Amino acid sequence: MSLKDQIRAELLSLNMRVTTPRVAILEVFHEAQQSMSDASARTGERTAVAHFSADEMFRRLLENKVDLGIATVYRVMQQFEEAGVLSSSRFDAERVTYELNAGQPHDHMVCITCGRVDEFTDAPMIARHKAVANQLGYILQRHALALYGICPACQSKAKAPADAPTPSRTAKTAKAAKTSSKARA
Repeated sequence: MSLKDQIRAELLSLNMRVTTPRVAILEVFHEAQQSMSDASARTGERTAVAHFSADEMFRRLLENKVDLGIATVYRVMQQFEEAGVLSSSRFDAERVTYELNAGQPHDHMVCITCGRVDEFTDAPMIARHKAVANQLGYILQRHALALYGICPACQSKAKAPADAPTPSRTAKTAKAAKTSSKARA
């Protein structure tokens, strides 16, 4: 069964009409997720999960030559969230990020430099969430936890090798060489 057929079946099982915008948006999520899974299998890293804001989804659809308006993208992603197909998180004040709803409780680690989002599950942490809710007399319905830091890729970009020329080091070296040659003359 093709991906489009799987998406159509999923939409019908949710009693949602099969429309071009809905199929196109779910296609992007599933293809991005498959691409990330394939990359993880090659590198041996843990599988990342595809996260898109409505604006990022709109740009991806344009790249795929799918002609939808931005308002349609926002509306369909919100409909998918209401139907339980997508879940959303607000990692900053400016945008909502969506992911395919796997139905598993999980938390997020967000890179403050590039915006990368990694998911993790920590059973003791989930148990602690439930215990806190219970202690306070709440019936826990859902939880959201996001930790913020700098991802490994951004850390490695920020660390320049000690002997790599930097603009200030290069300027100092040139000035020292000029001073040294004047002293010898």
